Amino acid sequence: MTTAFKCAFRLLIMTVLLCGITNAQKSHRSWTTDNGLPQNTVQDILQTHDGFLWVATERGLARFDGFDFVVYSHEQHPELTNDDALALAEDSSGAVLMKTTEGIFRLSSGKISAVQTFPERPSKREQEIRGFTWTYDGDEVKRLGPDGSVSEWKTASVVNSNRVQALLVDSHGVAWVGTRRGLFEIDEDKLKPVGDLDNDSILCLFQDREGNLWIGGSATGLHLLSPRSIDIVSAFGRRGITTVATAEAGEVWVGTPEDGLFQSRQGKVFSLTTDQGLSSNVVLALAASSGNGLLAGSPDGLNRVINGHVTSILRSEDGLPDDFVRSILSVSDGSIWIGTRRGLAHFAKGQISIIDHTKGLPSDLVGSLLYTSRGDLWIGTLYGPARLRGEELSSFEPKDGVTSLIEDGYGRVWMGTATSGLYLWSDTGFHKVLSPAVPQKIFGLLDDAHGYLWIRTHSGLARVAFDQAAMCAIRNVGDLSVRIFDSGDGLPSNDIFDIGHPGQTRDQNGVLYFATRRGLAKINPATLQSNPAFPLPTVMQISVDNRVRPIQSDHSVILEPSDRRTTFTYIAPSFRQPGKVHYRYRLEGFDHDWVDAGTSRSVSYTNLQPGKYRFVVMASNEDGVWSKVPAEIAVTVKPPIYRKWWFYLLAILVGAGIFLLFYWLRERKLKQQFAAVLSERSRIAREIHDTLAQDLAGVSVRLELVSSLMKKHQDEAATLQLEDTKAIVRDGLANARRSIWDLRATDEGEILPIRAKKAAEQIAGRSEDVHFKITGAYRPLPARTEDEILSILKEAVRNAVNHSGGAMVDVSLDYEVNVLTLKIRDHGRGFDVPTASVPGHYGLQGMRERAASIGATMTVESAPGDGTCVTLVAVSKG
Repeated sequence: MTTAFKCAFRLLIMTVLLCGITNAQKSHRSWTTDNGLPQNTVQDILQTHDGFLWVATERGLARFDGFDFVVYSHEQHPELTNDDALALAEDSSGAVLMKTTEGIFRLSSGKISAVQTFPERPSKREQEIRGFTWTYDGDEVKRLGPDGSVSEWKTASVVNSNRVQALLVDSHGVAWVGTRRGLFEIDEDKLKPVGDLDNDSILCLFQDREGNLWIGGSATGLHLLSPRSIDIVSAFGRRGITTVATAEAGEVWVGTPEDGLFQSRQGKVFSLTTDQGLSSNVVLALAASSGNGLLAGSPDGLNRVINGHVTSILRSEDGLPDDFVRSILSVSDGSIWIGTRRGLAHFAKGQISIIDHTKGLPSDLVGSLLYTSRGDLWIGTLYGPARLRGEELSSFEPKDGVTSLIEDGYGRVWMGTATSGLYLWSDTGFHKVLSPAVPQKIFGLLDDAHGYLWIRTHSGLARVAFDQAAMCAIRNVGDLSVRIFDSGDGLPSNDIFDIGHPGQTRDQNGVLYFATRRGLAKINPATLQSNPAFPLPTVMQISVDNRVRPIQSDHSVILEPSDRRTTFTYIAPSFRQPGKVHYRYRLEGFDHDWVDAGTSRSVSYTNLQPGKYRFVVMASNEDGVWSKVPAEIAVTVKPPIYRKWWFYLLAILVGAGIFLLFYWLRERKLKQQFAAVLSERSRIAREIHDTLAQDLAGVSVRLELVSSLMKKHQDEAATLQLEDTKAIVRDGLANARRSIWDLRATDEGEILPIRAKKAAEQIAGRSEDVHFKITGAYRPLPARTEDEILSILKEAVRNAVNHSGGAMVDVSLDYEVNVLTLKIRDHGRGFDVPTASVPGHYGLQGMRERAASIGATMTVESAPGDGTCVTLVAVSKG
């Protein structure tokens, strides 16, 4: 427990001294096994520092938060070897100690372990409070005063054979006595039985931090007595009430929807119906009149009642605009204002005057009426308010049904409407109280003379401070705290009849009365007790994707990257009005501001990003007192693998490796392209050397010979040489054209055999000069390999055509499984192979280089007079 929390808790305990349940109505609630209690014999009660209530029974321990019980017994926790809990205590660490008939157990964070010691506690038979010492023995209770005086009370004097079993002196000094035959209260030196518990056997008593009294029964379970804000006027029973008024003598009159009038006077109830002369048993409006009289409006006229008798009835034949009387206002000059469905009537000195829409009234359907200290008459109608000042009638916005008009102690006029909320009048018009906390459907307003405005609605009563509401209306600033009172506070019914005027009143003693559908509610603002105990919020559970995630001992939780939906469940134990505890939360690092959760006790977040968060929650009780210390949980969402530092480093390294790989592949490609360019240059060089260079060399030799012959004046011989030179030039030009054709021709899309046949026939000049033969099934080779084979074929055929002197060239392609054999044979003159390589002539050398570049082998077989055969063997790697 933190130091701040301990200080806050001590402060809270001190505030309990200012509250209690004495001198006020008491609300009684109880819980048994039907509500989740493990067993109905309650032997001890404890409240821990976090606000939870712990209940010891014969069948285990139960933790209570105001809504649900969490049971700890041997069935759920085998380590708890005995369920018979006799006494409870809290140790310095906040753990709960449970003493049983077979040992002592320690409960902390849901875990149970056996311990050896149980702290000593003050004797329940002797208590010292405010200088007085209280003791009990048998059926006797004694109080020893600081001056030595002794007071005694015997429970047997009220109920025979009534032994005392428990004694508690609360923070107000009131003694509560639990006996075998009921609960008793010693207040103002009188021993009085508590009616709701007058036959129960009481085993233990406990007062919590809110001042509530808890009672443990031997067979009746757990009981709670708490202050009740609202009492019910029992004289009128549970009948529905439409309107209420108080007379000068202090008696209370109520009107009903079908039973007529009722009066409570000096503890007695008197009724007045049509049998006693009332115009109708449906009473819609009440107002006190001079001379201890009463005015009662009904659908059949206005009744004047004096001393319990109807003395006169005023109807439409007497001058009223309508018999249906909805509201009545009696003013000090003795005149009466009467609101009906067909206008407003003024009855003065025996005469009736009428104000309706023809004279400027917003609507003829008149409701609430108010005569202010300034002499203004305010009129509430179906279509907005109107003001009669002297003879001037003015109407104002809003055009909503006006249900109630009052003047507060500062002379301010307040207006309640049927659908648009609460308004405050200023010199510039009505200003709306802009707060979502204020009810929008209002059916009555009442000033309690203690600075608060009470609002009557179909869902209970709302109380708001006049000054706060005025700030919201005029300046639209400030926080507006609205306290809701409903059946949980003792209101006989949250629902009301909205046809009566007025449905609320304050008597001369300041007591407030409110009409409901099930009786008359009574509130004394002077003795109304608020709950000063600020709530203690606790984060109970964290669920991730509908699975509970344990909260660490340091109030933290760790979420995985794959977690999608995180739900925080929280509660602030409060026992007077647990359903009215309001919460606000904030996930720091996600929410920019506090989020109002209302009474919801859980919130979910989805897809939280990796990082650190802090979930905090605060709570306020039914009286708007907020917790001092929020509950908080540190939340860490782990990053996924791809967002961790080592993954970033690995990604950088992999990226660099990929970059280097691409760089290397590009470099290799460039080198291959460069090698291809060099290879092509070499091929072109070979072509030039094999054709054009040889031809040019021949031209050069012959031109030199021509020059020599001309110098010797051998013109005829020179002419013959020139003719030979011209032939050589023509041949060279033809060879050059063939080389260029070889560079341009790609034969894309054609297979090697077709390309080879076309090339051979092109070089030979006629297809019949080439005998082309293909054996085996065609198997494609790499493109470069086929190109080089084709070039070798062209060179070999060209040599055969140009140099062999034969008439026919045989070309064969033999496809085997992984071997291609190319043969080019001519039937010409042949040559001596060893002497065929002449410096400056690169035909055979170029063919061998091409073969070597593709991993093939080439052989040349030839002899003079026997023709030539070129054989190329290429092996496929596939």
